[in-house]
Amino acid sequence: ITNSMRMKKATVILTTHSMSEAESLCNKIGMLVNGKFVSIGSVPQLKSKFGQGYRILIKKKENVYVDIHSQIMNTFPQAKKVAGDENNTYQQEQYVTYQIPNEGFQVSKAFEVMYNNLKKAEPVSYTHLTLPTIYSVQISVVAVSLKKKK
Repeated sequence: ITNSMRMKKATVILTTHSMSEAESLCNKIGMLVNGKFVSIGSVPQLKSKFGQGYRILIKKKENVYVDIHSQIMNTFPQAKKVAGDENNTYQQEQYVTYQIPNEGFQVSKAFEVMYNNLKKAEPVSYTHLTLPTIYSVQISVVAVSLKKKK
């Protein structure tokens, strides 16, 4: 469908609540909050503007007692723990996610922490570095627009 639309130089307006559907089918996405457009742009533009940086997901191994939080915070002082491991830094088989802002972020530092420090010391069985999803961008856009309303 999208190829035939490009060949005809036509425009189609799609309304959906599924951000993954919009991301796969659309060149531009407009987001509405309370019936008003609050943001419009391509997926990369929206992710850059509202994406809030990178995420590192870490899965700790069983019976390993290493303070992963300190290692992350020493490398990325602006990082925030956004999921997991709330009450016990040493919990077994636990996933932990950190959000790191774009400003000052260096992929090389992230890999140094993830592979050189954590993997070699073997406190983790899995690490993953991701960019924001279009769904997380949608949540951020709504939050920003609702704050402006107050």
